Amino acid sequence: MIEKQPDEIAQLMDLVFQQRLSFNQKLVQEEATLRHALVRLGNADFANTSCKTEHHGMRAVGADLLWQAWLTRHKIEMNTRLANVLARKEISSTALRKAFGRSQAADAIRDQFQVEAKLNRQRRDNAN
Repeated sequence: MIEKQPDEIAQLMDLVFQQRLSFNQKLVQEEATLRHALVRLGNADFANTSCKTEHHGMRAVGADLLWQAWLTRHKIEMNTRLANVLARKEISSTALRKAFGRSQAADAIRDQFQVEAKLNRQRRDNAN
């Protein structure tokens, strides 16, 4: 029974590490998606400002102001979401580093336990 405990603990610590890693990867993907969306919004803003002279009709009815307001609101929303993801990612990264350290420590203890168990079996076999 005692011989199984280090293996079970090492497996559990690796499972926790894998779960944290998966969660962190999802946050990294969400960050990339938001950054890409912000770039697209920035490009839309640039396209709108570079074509002002061609859209007198839009300006006349106020559509350009509505567009700018919409664009600004969405940029603010995306930046807020990005800040939230970055904060969650920082917390997740800290937990990931701890889980990795615990997994490494559990592996080392398991390996040490296996070596000691093997030496003890050899000593018993040599004593008989």
